[in-house]
Amino acid sequence: MTIYKFVKQLLIAHWRSLLVLFICIYLPLQIFEILTVKVWQNGASFPWDVPILLAIHQTALPQLDIFALALTRLGSF
Repeated sequence: MTIYKFVKQLLIAHWRSLLVLFICIYLPLQIFEILTVKVWQNGASFPWDVPILLAIHQTALPQLDIFALALTRLGSF
């Protein structure tokens, strides 16, 4: 049996598992790589960073600060 036939049989027998592996491992890594390159090209930020941070800052309330502190304490256990 040649290596070609072996690889062909392996792909035919396990194509679903290989597809799941591709979707769950390779694609997230590729997306991470694309985002990393974009951050590097834009000087450590995305164009939409500032508008999102300003929108979050406009919703700041003392009650939300207390809630965030409680979540932080809960997560530090």
